[in-house]
Amino acid sequence: MAYGVPLVMNFTLAIPYIFINGIMLGIAWYLTVIGVLPRVAGVSTPAGMPIIISGLCRGAGKLPHSNL
Repeated sequence: MAYGVPLVMNFTLAIPYIFINGIMLGIAWYLTVIGVLPRVAGVSTPAGMPIIISGLCRGAGKLPHSNL
């Protein structure tokens, strides 16, 4: 339940909402630095483009399945 008393009153369920953005940002940065993920090319692809092709365009041709 994303809204309401169970999330607001339960600190255990609130921990992922508070810390997950920083954790994922750190993981993405680390994987980019060591070369597993490509640097962002800054290309905006059309909405109807297939995932694999948009991954090739956005990721400069390296590891297109990272968009999945």
